[in-house]
Amino acid sequence: MPKKRRKLSPEHDKKIVLLKRDVELFIAKIGDIRDDELREEFKSGYRPVVNVWAFLRGEYDTNGYTEDLLRGFERYDQELEKFNSEYEF
Repeated sequence: MPKKRRKLSPEHDKKIVLLKRDVELFIAKIGDIRDDELREEFKSGYRPVVNVWAFLRGEYDTNGYTEDLLRGFERYDQELEKFNSEYEF
């Protein structure tokens, strides 16, 4: 049976690329923290944001534009907001 064709969205493709850039930039900023304990605290606090981004990338690559992807974008925003409210960078 042929595999179902995935729907793509140029808008969401651009959004995922921008999120990747933002995540990588912030990971680099965290890596620049000299205090090991503080750096590890920020890493563990930012990990949920990275995990949601990884889900978004995988979901879009595998299944394309889906309801799960849209929920993932909402979850990403929630996790980022939570991180920003708990950590001051």
